[in-house]
Amino acid sequence: MALAGTVFIYLSLGQVTLLFYTCLFLTGITNAGTRIIRVTFLFNQIPNHVIGRTNSVFTVINLIVRSVLIGVFSLPYFMSGTTVRFAYMFGGFFVLASALSLLLDYKNLRALSVDESGG
Repeated sequence: MALAGTVFIYLSLGQVTLLFYTCLFLTGITNAGTRIIRVTFLFNQIPNHVIGRTNSVFTVINLIVRSVLIGVFSLPYFMSGTTVRFAYMFGGFFVLASALSLLLDYKNLRALSVDESGG
């Protein structure tokens, strides 16, 4: 996540179109693998009797965040000139902030993973 966030910020500052499209292509290719890993993690960590409700909560949060971000970045400011790069810069900072929150809680997440696996 930290690498992806850094790449998004770098791409928002750069002027190399081929590099921009290449990185977005690679992001698209790896998206499916990321989704599979996320679902597998959820199935391993959440008991069967609450997985449906948990999935519903994450789906609603996903839709709300996407709707807000699409609404903000659909504003005319981001449609003219080179200001679209600010959307990528914001996305990069958003991903970096998410990675930082995971790193700060890494020990607790790791302990939970070890406890659940019995190791």
